[in-house]
Amino acid sequence: MARAGLALLAVIESDVMAAREQYDALQPHRGKLVPNCAGCTVDRLLGLLSQTMGNLDQAAAHFEDALAF
Repeated sequence: MARAGLALLAVIESDVMAAREQYDALQPHRGKLVPNCAGCTVDRLLGLLSQTMGNLDQAAAHFEDALAF
């Protein structure tokens, strides 16, 4: 949950360095729900982080994974 919060802060602040750090930490948890996050999936967070980092194709793939979940 802490990583999810830090990821959202990185997105809100458009902090590319923090987004990269949180992306790397959350990447191994793809396909899972974030506890106590009202249905947030790690894939959705990865999509937001990818978008923040400017990787739009990668972001779209993560958003598609989140929708499939």
